[in-house]
Amino acid sequence: MARRKLENVPDSGLDDYIDCHWDDVKAEAAKAGVGAEDLLFDDLVRRNRLDRFGPEVLELISDGLYGEEEVDRAFWMGGILDAIEKARRDA
Repeated sequence: MARRKLENVPDSGLDDYIDCHWDDVKAEAAKAGVGAEDLLFDDLVRRNRLDRFGPEVLELISDGLYGEEEVDRAFWMGGILDAIEKARRDA
């Protein structure tokens, strides 16, 4: 349920949603047998399509070996890839 609720929260409101509903997120994650941080990481991957960079990059991010700057760069690169894919579809 928490995963489905997270999917419906817009990017701009995600931080506020998590701040207000953290206990609910933790409870739902526990019901699903995963940690709340794992649930949020899965949502981050889904929202930003980070899986396209491969399992090695995901592992570096999840292990905390990639800092905020590297993650922001991955988001930026993902936006460029999205624009290229859209241009190809529209051509």
